[in-house]
Amino acid sequence: MPIAARQRALDDQLADEDVEVPAYDIALYLPSQLPAQSRKRCPPKLLEYEFRLREAEAYESLDELRQHLRLRSYEWNYKKRHTVGQSAQTRAQNLIARVESKVNASASKYTDARNAMSDLGTLLHIQPTWQRTLRRLQKEDIRHLSEANDGDTEGRRTPSWIWMTEGVICEDSDDLGLQEGTSYLSHIPVLNTDHFL
Repeated sequence: MPIAARQRALDDQLADEDVEVPAYDIALYLPSQLPAQSRKRCPPKLLEYEFRLREAEAYESLDELRQHLRLRSYEWNYKKRHTVGQSAQTRAQNLIARVESKVNASASKYTDARNAMSDLGTLLHIQPTWQRTLRRLQKEDIRHLSEANDGDTEGRRTPSWIWMTEGVICEDSDDLGLQEGTSYLSHIPVLNTDHFL
């Protein structure tokens, strides 16, 4: 995309020549990361490719989030039952804090992917049916399957939607309730991209 090349050249001009930027910090300038006017001029096929990328990223982030929530629950239970002494308590608390930071990172990654899907879906005129599966993530949704919600009564727990949504199953996954995700781009016709090259 010419706009991405221009933006990258501008970044190079503004960058400090003495500071080397690691490869993982270089902005990719995918269509969703461009200004709104530039995004509208992107070839539709690029928008479609990024939508698919973000969809996969959202499902992967949810899977990571569930794994980190399981680990956090395990660490809390282990700490309550088996940890004795101040040094052991501190060690366990530090471990839980590290897991908590991973929970927050996965939630942030999911939110970014979903927001990009929303922007791209509007440009591609995709029906927002995907939002029933990939919902907006609220703070109260980020809880383990066994954790109660604020409105739950004693003995009745409503699981968060993140445990009920469709997802990508790995061969070694024990999440039997999850199903393979579906793409929401099936209605988009295949575009001839020769004139974009």
